[in-house]
Amino acid sequence: MPDFREEYATIYFYAGRTQDAEDLGVAVLTKRKMLLGDDHPDTILTMAKLAVVYRELGRPNEGVELGVMAVEKLHNFLGDSNFYTLEAMGNLAFAYHKLGKLKEAAELEVVVLEKRRRILGYNHSHTLLAMVNLAWTYRDLGKLIEAEKLEVMVLQMRMEILGEDHPDTLLAMGNLAWTYRDLGQAKKAKELEVVVLQKRRKILGEDHRHTLHAMSNLASTYRDLGQFKEAAELEVVVLERRRKIQGEDHPYTLTAMGNLSWTYRELGQLGRAEQLDLMVLKQRRNKLGRDHPDTLTTMASLALTYQRAGQLEKSEDLAVPVLEKCRNTLGDDHPATLCVMNDLASTYRLLGDLKKAQEIAVVVLERRKNILGHSHPGTLTAMGNLGLIYHDLGHLKEALELEVVVCEKRKDTLGYIHPSTLAARRNLALTYRDLGRLDEALELEGMEWS
Repeated sequence: MPDFREEYATIYFYAGRTQDAEDLGVAVLTKRKMLLGDDHPDTILTMAKLAVVYRELGRPNEGVELGVMAVEKLHNFLGDSNFYTLEAMGNLAFAYHKLGKLKEAAELEVVVLEKRRRILGYNHSHTLLAMVNLAWTYRDLGKLIEAEKLEVMVLQMRMEILGEDHPDTLLAMGNLAWTYRDLGQAKKAKELEVVVLQKRRKILGEDHRHTLHAMSNLASTYRDLGQFKEAAELEVVVLERRRKIQGEDHPYTLTAMGNLSWTYRELGQLGRAEQLDLMVLKQRRNKLGRDHPDTLTTMASLALTYQRAGQLEKSEDLAVPVLEKCRNTLGDDHPATLCVMNDLASTYRLLGDLKKAQEIAVVVLERRKNILGHSHPGTLTAMGNLGLIYHDLGHLKEALELEVVVCEKRKDTLGYIHPSTLAARRNLALTYRDLGRLDEALELEGMEWS
């Protein structure tokens, strides 16, 4: 039963007017339940679409609740291999991903991929999209080798079928570069991203959104390489063009501001970082509300800027309620929740509240090990943080055990001269000194200057 309001809801959704899309979607769903019943295919499909709207509104719990109902009903009425059933399963997996329920997302995406391959074949666009989605989840689970394998396959197929310059091929190159970055292979990531940016500029022009997105990705890789000045140069350009083309309060503009704030923080330009964080926070609170995940991420960024500036009480006052909201909205195991916990543990360490710092840092490390694995960059960050806390507590043997692992893994993945490797070596050298193992401390300190 066609309903023009559902078509308008779809138009509003893709135009970014998600609140209008929700209003129309709810109206259509209510009418279809009344006229057709809860189990009519049209009602179920509207339910599935509304679940996606809730996800984009920053209400992933409601999206998951509605998505689960839609998948179950579609499975019962249309079968588990129907196009609409698989589409709803993919959307539900996306909502789980947003909530940080990565294992649940992966389970669904594996099923979708297997069925897409069996029904449509390996080279079909829907199959390749299912591979992309599963690779993204694997990446965030820390299953980086599995993600890399899928993304290499997608890139090869898209190059063969679509050619090197097709937008989907360039997107696949960007995804693979992202995984290389997470693997610590930032040089390989840079090589791909430079190619993507050159092709985007040539085909689409300097101001196209895909070109600006490619610039942002390359800037992130520069940041991972410790090349913060190069990252800032690109991010300043991206922000200027976003402001000019899309306006001051567009989501892409706010993301560009957040990225530049991050780089300024790494450069020690904390006043500039704070100014950008405050601007983004004001816009996101007004547009998205105080509890939206993007708002919480910005608050966490501002808390970290305060911490780096030595304004520890302000950092704590901001981070504590953010953590509570992240737990309530996203769950205890969500990457954003664990990131806030890790930063808060560092703040407590700097405040001298080592007991609180240790309690939080131990939880973060255990969860990241379980979710991401022992070698993921996020796990190593948590491990290094707990090592510093143990050192300050005088638990030098425990600190040493962690710092040796961090130092070796940072060296293997990032190289000797990366800022994260240098910081890990300095921390390990200090622990060796305090343990009276001066020869080993001097050897590490000598390596830094060689």
